[in-house]
Amino acid sequence: MAYHVLKHNENAAPTGKDDGNSIKDNRTQASNNSNSMFNNNANSVSSVDTNNYSTDGENSNTVLPISGEKTVSESHDSALQFGLQDVAVGRAGTEGDNLDMFAPENLRVPQDFIEEASVEQIHGAIPVRKPGKQEFVRVRPGEEWQLPVATIENEDREVWIVNRALVAHVADEVSNVLLRLAVNRHGVAFLWPLKISKDGKRNPWNDSAMAGANKAITHWVRVKSDQPAGMYRISVAGGEIPEPEWPDLSFQEILQLAFKDRIIADYNHPILKQLRGEL
Repeated sequence: MAYHVLKHNENAAPTGKDDGNSIKDNRTQASNNSNSMFNNNANSVSSVDTNNYSTDGENSNTVLPISGEKTVSESHDSALQFGLQDVAVGRAGTEGDNLDMFAPENLRVPQDFIEEASVEQIHGAIPVRKPGKQEFVRVRPGEEWQLPVATIENEDREVWIVNRALVAHVADEVSNVLLRLAVNRHGVAFLWPLKISKDGKRNPWNDSAMAGANKAITHWVRVKSDQPAGMYRISVAGGEIPEPEWPDLSFQEILQLAFKDRIIADYNHPILKQLRGEL
């Protein structure tokens, strides 16, 4: 596709004679308009390939498109409207151009970009949840990767941490939970909230889940509920699964990514006021 280049040079004079030809008249008028705006004269008009487009200090080239029967002055006036500041003006849209926009080679991203984006997604949000019933998981060993907290679930089943200074005021509303860092075989990390029985009472659901989490420190395990038995059944993977890869984050950073603003630190927090019937 051919393009016009307007070259600005302070020492050059306008070219072309007034012979009645409308294109030359328009070219002269466009050059005069350019003089008043930039204190530069249009030196010449020539046709170039956009691959050779460049700017060179004061004698800069501005690429303008030729589309259909568009005259030189129309292209020049269009450029003046945008300030003629040494930028390549895009081609006028045509049906062919619109088809090119959807050409697969113009849209396809490399596979490694998708893989890198997936890794960033893991670090961008840490879910707080139980393992899925068909999911094999591991639990990171070490007390530094677990934390006992008091939590409240809202109506949307979102888990909120309650500041320990408020726990005594809402003791009947909170659950005692041990947060443990876990990961599935696809490398997706999450915090596993394991409920702790209150007052030393035995609870088969809580006890079997905790036993499964302990087993997951050294083995890939699957945790599935058994309603008739009233507990979780723990299965160990029969095949060889590679050792887990853990996120390169501190536990505090993981807590921040997992809960963000879901911490109740005020007695007048909307969730507590709702539980008291004040909202």
